[in-house]
Amino acid sequence: MRMSENEHRVVNDLVEEIMDELRGEPAAVQIKVAFAVLAKVISGAARHDPEELKRAAVELNQLMNAVQ
Repeated sequence: MRMSENEHRVVNDLVEEIMDELRGEPAAVQIKVAFAVLAKVISGAARHDPEELKRAAVELNQLMNAVQ
C-alpha cells in the first residue's frame, strides 16, 4: 500500500500513541484494538461519503494481503 510522506508520518504518530496506551497488553489485545480503531475510521468515513467505503474495502484487502 502506497502512502504519502504525510500519511506515513500520521500513521507512525498514531501507532506510537496507541502502543504507549497498550504497553504490556498481550498481542491479541493490541490487534483487537487496532482493528477496532480501523473499523471506527472506516465507518466514519463511509457515513460522510458512501463511495469511501468501497475504497476502504479495497485498501483493507490490500493491507490484509500484505500481512499474509
